[in-house]
Amino acid sequence: MAHLLLNESPGLRVGIKRGLSLRFAIRATFGLGRIRVTENVREHLERILGSYEDINRRFTEVGGIAKLLGLFEDVKRELERVSDQELERVTGEIKSVVEDLLKVDYELRKVQNLKLLFEQRRESSAGPVDET
Repeated sequence: MAHLLLNESPGLRVGIKRGLSLRFAIRATFGLGRIRVTENVREHLERILGSYEDINRRFTEVGGIAKLLGLFEDVKRELERVSDQELERVTGEIKSVVEDLLKVDYELRKVQNLKLLFEQRRESSAGPVDET
C-alpha cells in the first residue's frame, strides 16, 4: 500500500513509502533541487534480487522461473484449443456408455441369479439320489 505525504510550503517535501520488500522512503526538496534517499535503495534491491534467486532455485528442476512460466503459457495455449462444448459432449458420451454398461451388467447379474435359482430348484425337486 502506497502512502503519499504532501507539504505545500516553499520547501516542498514529498515522502513516499511502499510496503513489502520494496519498503523505502524518498524525500525530495524541490526548492533546492536535491533528492535525499533516506534508506539505502541498493540494500533493498540486493534483498529483492536475493529473494528472486532463492525462488528461482526452487524451480531448478524445471529450468527456473522463466522455463516454468513458459510451460504455463504452453499449457494455457493448448487448453484453449479444446472448447468447453467439446469437453461437455465427450463427457456426456462417456456417461451414456457407462450407464449402458451398468444396465448390461445388471441384466447379466439377473440372468445369473435366475440360472442359480432354477439350478437350486432342480436339485431340490430331484430329491436325494439313491446310489444302491
